[in-house]
Amino acid sequence: MRKLYTLAIAAFALTATAASPTGFRTFRNAIPTVSKEMGKQLAGRSFHATPAKAEPQHTWVAMGEGTMVDDITTSYFSVEPQAITVDVEKDAANEGWYRIVNPWKNYTQMDKITEAGGTLEQSDDITIVIDATDPDYVRVLETNIGMDDGYGASTVVGYTELVGVNLGAFTVTQSDADTKAGKMADGAISFDQRYALMLHQGGDYYNGNGNSKFSIALPGTETPIDYSLKAAPTTKFCPEADGKYYVTFKGDERIPGVKYICSTEYPETQQAIAATIAKLNAEGLTASVNTKVAIDISDATGAEYFMFFCAVDADGNLADEMPYYLAFPVPDTDTAGWHTLGNATLTEGFLSCSLPTMFDVESYQVEVQRNIAQPGLYRIVNPYSPWSHSSDYLLAHDHNHYIYFNAENHENVYILESGLGISVENLGEAGIGSLYYDMVREYGIDLLNMFGIYSGGTIKDNVLTFDGTGEIKIFFAGTGQWHYTNLKPNPDYEAGVSPDEDMYLGGDFKLDMTGLDLSGISDIAADTATATAEYYNLQGIRVEHPSAGNVYIRRCGSKVDKVMVR
Repeated sequence: MRKLYTLAIAAFALTATAASPTGFRTFRNAIPTVSKEMGKQLAGRSFHATPAKAEPQHTWVAMGEGTMVDDITTSYFSVEPQAITVDVEKDAANEGWYRIVNPWKNYTQMDKITEAGGTLEQSDDITIVIDATDPDYVRVLETNIGMDDGYGASTVVGYTELVGVNLGAFTVTQSDADTKAGKMADGAISFDQRYALMLHQGGDYYNGNGNSKFSIALPGTETPIDYSLKAAPTTKFCPEADGKYYVTFKGDERIPGVKYICSTEYPETQQAIAATIAKLNAEGLTASVNTKVAIDISDATGAEYFMFFCAVDADGNLADEMPYYLAFPVPDTDTAGWHTLGNATLTEGFLSCSLPTMFDVESYQVEVQRNIAQPGLYRIVNPYSPWSHSSDYLLAHDHNHYIYFNAENHENVYILESGLGISVENLGEAGIGSLYYDMVREYGIDLLNMFGIYSGGTIKDNVLTFDGTGEIKIFFAGTGQWHYTNLKPNPDYEAGVSPDEDMYLGGDFKLDMTGLDLSGISDIAADTATATAEYYNLQGIRVEHPSAGNVYIRRCGSKVDKVMVR
């Protein structure tokens, strides 16, 4: 489940750590190493171009206990936002000033901070200072928050304080800053704009408040309604026996309701995103939080089916400017749109890496297919059917399963989210994905290329491998989490000496396609002159009714090109 974001990006740092249940091989800091470096590339070296606003002399007095919803540690440690009981003080000399003292005193996710190689100081010397003298323009002043993710201590500062600061791609203007100000109403302070807070480390800035949840309820008041949602499907990669997916919306029980719509296509353009949001607001079906709804995928036209959803306020209007979406895999869609290249040798490196006490590395033959409309899109057919453990763990489904990967650029191959067709004892249904694919979906591959951010996957001499950047991840329904895989500790790595990206080597996964023709699809015979044109979106999904203003892959017989429909 992800939010449906537009393409407006300031600066970001994507950090994630691999959760490691009992029996899983642990790779400490495997992902933060990569994503933190990416954040530095996107944020750039920054500096204050204008002096900070004057701050009055304070006389702090205790108010009592309030509630802070943390959306600060979330940026560095891939932890969930949580409500924390905190000590609140007010300024007796200047009305409207507040501060949180020892904000991490009652923090309950310290084990995850430690696992990620970070520290979070619990001390009365750590405070968060807030200027709410204007309730419509609440500011967070830059203060030490006692947080170190292994790359140095960080401060927190409101985006409102960054006017004149250069963030690499642009300099923050007053109008930019004004949109990120917090609000105060009925004793509750909230920052509902994404990235309204920034983390300052060395000369770099990284986005905080990535979930738009940072808030403080002063003593005697309640936190604002949290309109963020999660959608928990009963199955992740395959529908239930009746061909439907079932989803439960999770969130604040005070949310009046949830609107949702389904679609055969993902909106690729800004215009399409706006149209989707408008349709959701006007035509969305309504459900309650913590209730289950059925998603009928029978009208699917591509490899994925989409649901868009958002909480609504008391008036029935969308409570979030950017809704969420879920993508549901559709089994055996458009098999005629794929061409079998032949057999390849797969060396299994996912389960054997994450669960080494249960499974050994082994190699076997698999079938590889190529998408006709998008020749850079491949899939491995039933990747675990030939596996030696298949009789114990293979799902008894009446459809095929695939590992999809995009190899349009042989120097930047990445795995798409795919079901593996197996269920491991005590762990449940398994699937594969990649952090890089998540970033492609959220930011677009052009932006990633612009900043030199790559997947680590390459095809050389027809052999696909992935390096040790740790971007591949495996999902088990029983844990409800992704776990990074296909990594090996680098024996030559020296902490504090070697570059962080050299901490791990690529794992055992390999797809040897020697003998297969990866150069083109000229061998697929068709009568171009008389063939009917077929259109596919840029994910290789068939589109029955292409809309004007969008770019599609057009296939007419054996001829394939990229066109904009007018």
